Amino acid sequence: MLVRFNDVSKSFGVLDLFRNVSFELQAGQKVGLIGPNGSGKTTLLRLFEIPGETDTGTIARRSGLRIGRLEQIPDLWDATVFEVAVESFAALATAEDKIAELEAAISSRPTDAALLEAYSTLQHEFEFHGGYTYRARTEGALFGVGFTRDFFARPARSLSGGEKNRLALVCLLLADVDLLLLDEPTNHLDIRAIEWLEHFLSETGKAIVMVSHDRLFLDRVVSRILEIDGARVTAYSGNYSAFLEQRKQRRALQEKEWRHQQDYIERTEDFIRRNLAGQKTKQAQSRRTQLQRMKRVERPATEGSGVRFQFDSSIRAGRYVVTARDLAIGYPDNRITEQLNLSVERGQRWAFLGPNGSGKTTLLRTCIGRLAPLEGDLTWDERIEIGYYDQQLDDLSPSATVIEELRTIDSRATDGALRSFLAQFLFRGEDAFKNVGSLSGGEKSRLALAKIIYKGPPLLALDEPTNHLDIVAREALEAALMEYPGTMIFVTHDRRLVERIATHILYIGDEGVCTFEHFDSFERWLGETIDGTPVETESPQSAVPPNTPRPQLSKNKREQVERAVRTIESRIENDEEELRRIEQLFQGAPPGLDWNETNRRYSDIRDEIESLYKELSEHLRKLD
Repeated sequence: MLVRFNDVSKSFGVLDLFRNVSFELQAGQKVGLIGPNGSGKTTLLRLFEIPGETDTGTIARRSGLRIGRLEQIPDLWDATVFEVAVESFAALATAEDKIAELEAAISSRPTDAALLEAYSTLQHEFEFHGGYTYRARTEGALFGVGFTRDFFARPARSLSGGEKNRLALVCLLLADVDLLLLDEPTNHLDIRAIEWLEHFLSETGKAIVMVSHDRLFLDRVVSRILEIDGARVTAYSGNYSAFLEQRKQRRALQEKEWRHQQDYIERTEDFIRRNLAGQKTKQAQSRRTQLQRMKRVERPATEGSGVRFQFDSSIRAGRYVVTARDLAIGYPDNRITEQLNLSVERGQRWAFLGPNGSGKTTLLRTCIGRLAPLEGDLTWDERIEIGYYDQQLDDLSPSATVIEELRTIDSRATDGALRSFLAQFLFRGEDAFKNVGSLSGGEKSRLALAKIIYKGPPLLALDEPTNHLDIVAREALEAALMEYPGTMIFVTHDRRLVERIATHILYIGDEGVCTFEHFDSFERWLGETIDGTPVETESPQSAVPPNTPRPQLSKNKREQVERAVRTIESRIENDEEELRRIEQLFQGAPPGLDWNETNRRYSDIRDEIESLYKELSEHLRKLD
């Protein structure tokens, strides 16, 4: 047992976040913590680290439990990115220095038994704790979350906010702890980094408790779900999909128990009314006492009782909605993609995916005419109206009320009609008169989607529509988009949304622009090993539909890749020459040879050559 909650309750003022929570966390267990926005997930996560903040109940922790939680990087802003990340292995670095000191001492006193024993013991411990691989593991984690080698020597203070969060995540993942507390760990990560993180967390022996709205991520990582709902915390075994099925069964059973109890209460109350003043007064009084003492079964929430989305089904457009030929997009001083060809037909749903900063939003905005292409031809059916969801939510007026914002779509609608529509998006009662500027991110997202859905346009252009939505709202939006009869182009990191609704995928990356007709084929291509190296299961070209052009590199990008190839080939040649020199030393065994140091150097060079060949293969694939 790592942590045990015993009848724990926590409130803020008159609001009960959760009551009488009891559960245990075992070593190595991976737990997903879910619930609506504002239900207390982050607060419950915090109690693992600071158990004294409970209102009632107790939290017991294993003696010496080491806990890691994602925080900003403290006191290391003048260090480089790599120095910050490798600080997680400070104890190994210290041991490494000590080993070097002992080696220097042994070279002058080679027969000192005490020195040799101390050296052997320290070297064994160093190797046992991964001392010969900690720098490679640090590099692998940095690559995994999306950093390139160019970042390694940069000062940490020069990073953007999102990059600092990714660096903090690396520090946490590499930390020597028993329990990881993760609050939305996939924020600021692109799809490739999210899949690397899945592999890392699935393989680690550390216990994990994490808050996440990424349903596919929960499915692939956790083996237990804790759901906060109505101030209660319920435990479910299995991943997120298993939780959905178990919750459905529990609610069905609870609904049955509630109905049986309601029938009993109704019959008993009828008996009391008929007999309280008659010959069976004592029986009536006894039954009334029983009703007063009875523990009432709560009626369970019904599936889909939260936010609802429903689109107009009378949507028509021409066959080709958007067509691009030899398109170059971006800005004059930053060309993102060149010679892009794309045909979006009526009813298709295109997901635009790629690393952060790859140009997904720029492509989306170009396709709907909000940005002009740099070169090429772009045509779209100008007869159709476009429903554009901007992830920055710039289309909302902070000074307007919720109902006023919706009225900009239909000035003739009555207050009653607008409020009834807004209620579908959880803006009920006085919420309709809240100022937009005072809304949370999730509330603003629901309002922006409400405006788009109210219009029912034949083309949806959605830029990260699920970013601020909790799981319930994401699933409701997903269900509606599955029924949406129009055409859709959207940018997202939500892989479950892509898996469920996309008919085509366009990926912008270092490989150029690749297209896929199935999420499975995209994931097979994107598949990565635990250290972030792409698996050669299916090349981008073989995953591209037959009529899609092969990905093309720009002239500048091709020159960069060719220079990188020449550099790697030169490094491999030098390393192989160094290996041959060491092998000759082994054969000659000259006097005074430091066997330990020579063996370690030989092993390091072989590992480096293997890594360089993988890197070379990846660059050559880009040039094919």
